[in-house]
Amino acid sequence: MKREEEFRLDSAFRDTPEECRQAVLKAVSAYREEDKMKRPLILIAAIVLTLALLCGTALALVSYYSVRDSVAGGAPSQAFEENIIPLENSQTAQGLTVTLGDAVFDGSHLDFTVQLAAPEDAQPLLLVPALAGSCPGQPLNIDYHAEHLAALSDGFLYPSTSEAHPARDTFTVSAEYDGDEPVGTVEWQYTLHLLRPKWEIVQAAPIYGWQVYEAAFLQAWRQGKIMVVDGQSVTAYADAIADSVITDDHRFNGPFLLEVLLGSGAFEEVDVLTFTFSTAVPQVRQLKGNSVFSFDGYQVRVKKITTSFMRVNYTLEILLERPFGEEYGLDFIYDVYDQNGEALPWKSSMQSYSPDRSTVTSSGSVEYISDAPLTALQFKPSADFCIDRTLHDNEALWFTVDLQ
Repeated sequence: MKREEEFRLDSAFRDTPEECRQAVLKAVSAYREEDKMKRPLILIAAIVLTLALLCGTALALVSYYSVRDSVAGGAPSQAFEENIIPLENSQTAQGLTVTLGDAVFDGSHLDFTVQLAAPEDAQPLLLVPALAGSCPGQPLNIDYHAEHLAALSDGFLYPSTSEAHPARDTFTVSAEYDGDEPVGTVEWQYTLHLLRPKWEIVQAAPIYGWQVYEAAFLQAWRQGKIMVVDGQSVTAYADAIADSVITDDHRFNGPFLLEVLLGSGAFEEVDVLTFTFSTAVPQVRQLKGNSVFSFDGYQVRVKKITTSFMRVNYTLEILLERPFGEEYGLDFIYDVYDQNGEALPWKSSMQSYSPDRSTVTSSGSVEYISDAPLTALQFKPSADFCIDRTLHDNEALWFTVDLQ
């Protein structure tokens, strides 16, 4: 069943310090006693607002986890700050309260924050998320994930069932889509399916070798038990039992984890929370610079560089003198630095090849949240992705795109 959003004023505000509360009451009552005063009623609001500020914003809405911290590291640029979208939307079901704090969208990348709360004695629920976007009315091809714990993207138990691995109460969901830049407004829908475990939950022991690991999960399922990793993740459990639970004739268009676990008999769906919000598409700048760099055996052409208030996206085309095997394609994934030699945090990379393997298209994105103008980008073979790690230190393979 779906649950309508609940909003209670008595739980929307923090407890007000007594001295502040008395000051507000005194100010309002004093105004009421002056029957002959002709000041506009807005005076009351001004008094309350001033006293609230003096009392440490005791009357303000409860603070929430923000992209200012999770994405901008507590130091947002002016443009980043101007593009933050307050969501401040809370829903409660089955004793679990889910709050969406705020969001930021730069035209192709979305980040929004989620905060969870449950009573201390709450029984664990499995949260299976789904995110969809459309613009205008047409679905976008969305790839999304959650920070720190991979299971947050697929589904996770909250609260955690292991004291050694407590659950995160806050996290950020990030999404990007593969396609042309949208125009106008993007409509987003974030859904959380709430599943209640019906069987005993047991913790997975460290086991090396997927076949042995898979057999342990499958045996647990056959014994009517739910085996979890780190007290929260059931992804390995679902992977291990999927072939025993679902046939091709019974697949439906929904999250894989939801399909498998509802079909397993181990869980039952008890609620669905749905959040909707919209984001305008900000302007994205396309940068131009020197575009061709020649090296021994290949040439790099800069096809496209765009920048927003939080990302730099690039597309490179590598033309090879002779075709090569796919395993060497990783040599053309790059680490990117700004004009000061500061590394820009990696966000994504993708490789594609022409049918004859004579051309490699390398694209990616890095983070850039700063009020300082970006005047150059330096590319070095990636220290993390290249098969030959020494390529990163070979200055002969570096190149710099001047954006001025």
